Amino acid sequence: MKAFVRVFALAPDCHTAGRYMRVWRRHFYDGLQAALPSVMLPVAVNFAWARPAWAGTVGPSRDRDATSERLWDQIRRAHAERGLDAVISYCFSSDVDRALIERTVDLGIPWINFFCDSTYAFDLVEALARVASLNWFPERAALASYRALGRPVLCRPYAVHADALPDATCETAEHRLGFVGAPNGNRILRLAGLLLLGCPTAVRGVGWQRTTDSRLPRKTSHADRRMRGSLGERLLARAVAPVIRRGGRPLDDHEMVAFLSGCRVVLGLNEGRDIHGNYQSYMKLRDVEFPGYGCCYLTQHNEDVEHAFEIGREVLTFRNAAEAASLVRRSVRIAVVSPHLATPCLPFRGASHDEQLWLFAEAGHEVRAVVPLPWGRRGLAEAHIPEEERDQGVVVAHPRYPPVPRSLRGAGFALERWLFARAAVTALAARVATPDVVLAHSASLPGGLLGRIGRAAFVVSLYDHEVYHLAPASAIVRARIVRTLQRADCAVYLSEALRRHAIQLAGPHRNLVIPLGIATHALPSALPPQGFTVCTVTSLIPRKRVDHLIRAFARLAAERHDARLVIVGDGPERHALEQLVCGLGIQVLVEFTGPLDARGAQERMSRASVMALPSVRESLGAVYLEAMSLGVPALGTSGEGIEEHIHHGVNGILVPPGDDDALLAELRALAADPDRARRIGEAGRSRFLAGRFSWRANAQAYLALFEELSRGRATHTT
Repeated sequence: MKAFVRVFALAPDCHTAGRYMRVWRRHFYDGLQAALPSVMLPVAVNFAWARPAWAGTVGPSRDRDATSERLWDQIRRAHAERGLDAVISYCFSSDVDRALIERTVDLGIPWINFFCDSTYAFDLVEALARVASLNWFPERAALASYRALGRPVLCRPYAVHADALPDATCETAEHRLGFVGAPNGNRILRLAGLLLLGCPTAVRGVGWQRTTDSRLPRKTSHADRRMRGSLGERLLARAVAPVIRRGGRPLDDHEMVAFLSGCRVVLGLNEGRDIHGNYQSYMKLRDVEFPGYGCCYLTQHNEDVEHAFEIGREVLTFRNAAEAASLVRRSVRIAVVSPHLATPCLPFRGASHDEQLWLFAEAGHEVRAVVPLPWGRRGLAEAHIPEEERDQGVVVAHPRYPPVPRSLRGAGFALERWLFARAAVTALAARVATPDVVLAHSASLPGGLLGRIGRAAFVVSLYDHEVYHLAPASAIVRARIVRTLQRADCAVYLSEALRRHAIQLAGPHRNLVIPLGIATHALPSALPPQGFTVCTVTSLIPRKRVDHLIRAFARLAAERHDARLVIVGDGPERHALEQLVCGLGIQVLVEFTGPLDARGAQERMSRASVMALPSVRESLGAVYLEAMSLGVPALGTSGEGIEEHIHHGVNGILVPPGDDDALLAELRALAADPDRARRIGEAGRSRFLAGRFSWRANAQAYLALFEELSRGRATHTT
């Protein structure tokens, strides 16, 4: 099939002063010019006489005759000069003479016509469709009508110009629900139904404000028959129209992004009335354009939208007003306060929850993260961390707070977390709309501050180092964690083991277990490991027991010359561990990679024979699950959180804490029997795939919790 090089494009709406002129110019003309080497456009033509299209006729028309002749001259001349591969148009039958298309085709130039109202207005394109070389339309419901003509068809969604899709991701949520479009009786009644269900809509578009402008086109009786409903419907629409029109106003192109980014949900109403008076839902340009802007888009369900998008992930759809109102009410403002959120400017942080936040936003919720930073911290100041950054539609704010000397230890840490929380509260309180939910990725942050932001529900995610390290080390910090857990609307734990320890620490409180999401950035290696490579991925701190792993490896390396150890990560123990490696004389066999991003760490892990981490006080250990996802045997410690997911000797390996002889024995056994190691790795991957360890499952569980809290239902208390 020959690719188009030079085409003639024709979109009459681009040659009028109507409201569709700019829309079709940027998507039809500009889109074709961006996609093809050469696009010829009509010169000195004006289709004002052809609009509104509903008033057009395929009968005799002096304007159409003159315009068609002018277009024929331009098409014929362009073809004679350099050749044309096709004419691509978006025309109604009343826009051009059929003879223009027939003469063009006789010249050897195929004519492709796009039409987007075929579901309810097929009669307005039928005459042209009978002679077009190819009829392109987005509505699957119109397939039978076009095929009955015996002409070639192309049923595909709109083609939009990617460069004409600005970012309109929700930032302020000034409006819970917004709508852009012109008013008609059906839309007014739809919006009134939503209002009765507690969902007022901010409306924008031509016609919402009454005007006496004589330049606006008047509908003809033909348009009236198609557009207006029954007498009862018209009377009802007229009665409620003043309420719906209140606050509505026109929306210029330059105002579009600001309005859309201020709407938590953008509404699509895509019904048209056919010549028999029946409403039919169909795909409109907005159904493609607004999701491309990054809006949370809620539109009427039809098979075109269903085939073009993944419903619930890329767009939301509704079949009735009650369903639409439920989806709108379900959307919440989520504020995430985190000391260790990985962001584009801060990629090497502890626990990575960026995908969780992306999924919150993808589900139609307004998400804003607050990650305060101390003034003038060495390294951060040099990195020029901005006051605000954007991470795939999630706005991340970085307010500053005074640094606290580390020499103050427990009291200093408690003060630092108070200043951190105060900076976060100030940043959130400065926004126009207060959050519905505050999710804190730390229990050492004072819940007394974060739990007082308006009427927001306060949810805290607890991490093992807070229970296993911070709480025992300082009575002040321990009291802070206990108070935060008891005041939270719900505390979320990533394993049963961590939940049990937290209850022992803080006593009964509202809680829930939601497994940590595991992002899989790498695929299982297709090649077996070279030699016997032990990999560990962790923070280099004492409780990770990397020194025990090094000593066991040194004894293994004395037996196997193909043994290698890769240590991925960084931390305060690194220098001591490097000295230990040198003291054991195995420095040529051990690689310290330093910190790697998630993808880099998983890629190194995927090439290993085993991922070993004899850590203690470990609530779960995401790295074990990451290894399992890659089909790499995971070696952990019995009695810790990972024991909930590893069956020793079947889908992983568990050794008693602090037992270096057992650790060596298990490493030796895996090295001696590669087939057994492979079977354990495969079983681990099967266990991972069977569990709910994806970030999507994690986000869904959190959103279900948020919905429960918004309805006032208590979570499990124990």
